Amino acid sequence: MADYQAQKVNILTNINDIPVAPTASTGGNISHLYNLYNSLIDLLETDINTLQSTSVTDYSTDISNLQTDVGNLQTSVSSNTNNISTNANGIATNLNSIGTLNTNFSSLQTSVNSNTSNISSIDTRITTNEADILTINQNLGVITESFPNGVTYFLDLNNGSDSDDGLTDTTPFLTLNKLIEVLNSKHIPQFLTVNIKGTITETIDFSKLSTLRLAKGKDNRARITLTTNDVTNFVINHSGALIKTNNNNPFKIVFSKCDFIAKGNSLDIINSNSFFDFVPPCNFEATANNNDSIFYFENTEVEFLTFGSDLVFSNTNGANLDCAVKLVRAIGKFEKCTINDINTFVIAQDDCLVINSLNSHAVTNVTTQYDLRSNSRIITNRYSIFSEPGIILDGTSNLNNYVVFDKGFSNPPLNGKLLIISNAKKDYYVRFAGWSGFASGLTYETYADNNTLSSQNGKLNKGQDLSIDFNGTNSIDYVLFQIELHDYV
Repeated sequence: MADYQAQKVNILTNINDIPVAPTASTGGNISHLYNLYNSLIDLLETDINTLQSTSVTDYSTDISNLQTDVGNLQTSVSSNTNNISTNANGIATNLNSIGTLNTNFSSLQTSVNSNTSNISSIDTRITTNEADILTINQNLGVITESFPNGVTYFLDLNNGSDSDDGLTDTTPFLTLNKLIEVLNSKHIPQFLTVNIKGTITETIDFSKLSTLRLAKGKDNRARITLTTNDVTNFVINHSGALIKTNNNNPFKIVFSKCDFIAKGNSLDIINSNSFFDFVPPCNFEATANNNDSIFYFENTEVEFLTFGSDLVFSNTNGANLDCAVKLVRAIGKFEKCTINDINTFVIAQDDCLVINSLNSHAVTNVTTQYDLRSNSRIITNRYSIFSEPGIILDGTSNLNNYVVFDKGFSNPPLNGKLLIISNAKKDYYVRFAGWSGFASGLTYETYADNNTLSSQNGKLNKGQDLSIDFNGTNSIDYVLFQIELHDYV
């Protein structure tokens, strides 16, 4: 009989000695197959031994076939073992991939944490901006109440208190900031006065002030008057921005009973839609180290007007000033100012309009009253201005839109009127700016019709003829006159 026991699978401790049978949800292991196979060998050997003892039938062929089948079964078991090894390698590879995924997830989590921190920072900034916007809205958008018309606030920069209400001379505010905080809380009425004692050394920031009065024309705007009821003027003493305003709510701002000191440089008002009026008495001065101007105005409109002589520009500190007032793309109106020891009163440049009206300035040691540059112009109804300290006009600037023309005479008759202009198209101020040529003992008189031009203060009325008479002249070979015609305003 064949040795069946030699065909059994060798069972090794902790290697393949623990069989696991298949269930409805899991497959068995190879040890289970080994166990079944070895048990089958034992059963076959027992049955064969029994059959051999009870039968003489020759089962050698069947046994041989069975042995072949057992060999095939061993081959299948070996193939399955190889497949299990391959699966184990696949699992190891998958474990490595899972490790890589875990690393990537960790990196992604770090990025998420960083983004969360950035989002938190953005949220903080948004919250801050929302608070700022709320403050702006409170200052500009939700004010519904106006101050009573004609109200006066009091500011005493030496003896006031910001815990006071600022409404009486005995309860003034102490600081400019407190005054501005109160003025920002309501709309400015048609008339409001600020009564000031002491010295202001900082910019007056009215840039958040608002008003419901948006009437046409500067004289109909809400008016803020800065003045004092003290025995002496209040003082503004610094340089840079004098005042800031809200261009969406333009005001008429009046300075009165104020002494201005331009400390080291000019006091400036730039790009303001408000209108500024300097009303007497006011004094204007510069410190010795100021080599610019007392005032600088750009893109705004100002007036210095008085029928007296108490708007006083002085230079007692001996500053080397370029001028007293500098205008750039601005409108400035001047009347009866006093200017002492400042070589040039006003420099106007870049399309400025200067208006000089009514009364002459009182000047001491002034060479030039108005220096107009770069397409600026001056309008005046004071024709005596031509005999006062000078007006300088560059080649692009103009006085009363004047035109210049030359009129020449060759061997003219020495008595009788000679026509220069016939039937003037409008009113003119006429100025004979000079002559050149060959003449002996030249004298002449100019006429508007039959009236001397001087008797009409240089004015040639619309429709009149302008003529000249050389009576008293010895001889004229040729004479050329330069004549200026200025619009009469």
